[in-house]
Amino acid sequence: MTFAKHPHLSRALVALGFTFGLATSAWAQGAPGGAPEVGFITLQPQDASLVSELPGRVAAPLTASVRPQVTGIIQERLFEEGAQVSVGQPLYRIDPASYEAARDQARAAVARDLARLSIARIKAERTQKLRASKTISQEVLDEVLASLKEAEANVALSRAALRSAELDLKRCVIRAPIAGRIGRSLITVGELVGANQQNALAVIRQLDPIYVDITRASADLTRLKLAQTSGALKPPAADSATVRLTLEHGQDYPQAGRLAFTEVSVSESTGAVTQRATVPNPDGVLLPGMYVRAFVTDGVAPAVILAPQQGVTHDARGRATAMVLSEDNTVTARTIALGQSVASNWLVKEGLKPGDRLIVEGSLKARPGSKATPKPANLTSDSAAAAQ
Repeated sequence: MTFAKHPHLSRALVALGFTFGLATSAWAQGAPGGAPEVGFITLQPQDASLVSELPGRVAAPLTASVRPQVTGIIQERLFEEGAQVSVGQPLYRIDPASYEAARDQARAAVARDLARLSIARIKAERTQKLRASKTISQEVLDEVLASLKEAEANVALSRAALRSAELDLKRCVIRAPIAGRIGRSLITVGELVGANQQNALAVIRQLDPIYVDITRASADLTRLKLAQTSGALKPPAADSATVRLTLEHGQDYPQAGRLAFTEVSVSESTGAVTQRATVPNPDGVLLPGMYVRAFVTDGVAPAVILAPQQGVTHDARGRATAMVLSEDNTVTARTIALGQSVASNWLVKEGLKPGDRLIVEGSLKARPGSKATPKPANLTSDSAAAAQ
């Protein structure tokens, strides 16, 4: 069948093609009159809280290795592995038989020396009376008084030996030196342990609160201090100087910490400075050695321009660009300089100014130099803050 034999069908197809062409052209332009519709926000200066994301490693504030102070056979383990222990809690018991015998022997020595001291005192009193009546010489009296002092010294020595024996007996019960969570026992009942041995019996670590050691480039820290000195960055308020953590699997840790101090030296091998944060850890989620991401509040940048990230793109050379609307709704492309991210916004150092109408919706339909039909954008609360 040919269109020449059916002229009415040919005219209908021509009309349909013309209509389809108009619709396609109108769709391509996005709006009547050929001006695509774009969503914009009006940029206004505002104070922005700047936060740095840094690597961190969890560390225990206190770590104590449990070691014996006397030699003997472990008779009993008195704790549950992995449990929370308190200061002075009994952990192990060493066979005390030999130390009980040493204590009894020391007690007997004290009693013996006290008896000798009593005799020496009586003899000294008698000798002094005889000397007063000039019955004996001064030399004899001096010898008796010297014997009395020797007896007194022997009593003091034996009493010290008794205290030492009692202390060794008390040390047969090995107690926790700090409060914290104790790990597994590194020995079993029946093993021989010795005073001042190198191998620990168990290790106790304090977990609440806990430390997070944060690594930061020294150049970054210097830049931050200079910015605070010049007034370009206000130090964070005491109630907002927080450190928030993200765990290894990406989940946010619910408790916020605070910076405790910044190390006063720079690592020669890495050029980094260590900052330490103290973080509450009531549930024991954070464990020593764990890797985390720390978000540290650096301060507040006054009167800066924030641009929603969806309104910023990068060209083939990696330069950040943004589309803005002029007063006559002409689309203009600008190359901008970005700082760090603030929530879902970019901090803009150069290229945008207060009052600029930044295109954040429909930028793919807009072309630099062409007209656009503007409408206020409907953004999330974080991005909308850039326009306030």
